[in-house]
Amino acid sequence: MKLVIVSNRLPVSLTEKEGRLEFAQSPGGLASGLRTYLESPRSAVGAGYAWVGWGPAGPSRRNSRPR
Repeated sequence: MKLVIVSNRLPVSLTEKEGRLEFAQSPGGLASGLRTYLESPRSAVGAGYAWVGWGPAGPSRRNSRPR
């Protein structure tokens, strides 16, 4: 069985540390609840799912000026 999850946001957040971009799992709501189910041994889905949504916009560049 293949499960397709469609939501406003993806279950990740994006941060910049020391000039490198890092992805981290989002900590709450739908992402947390579904992640718990999808990773459980009771889930019939296993690795057969895709999550479709808006990705993180990226780190803020408010302090940088266009060159």
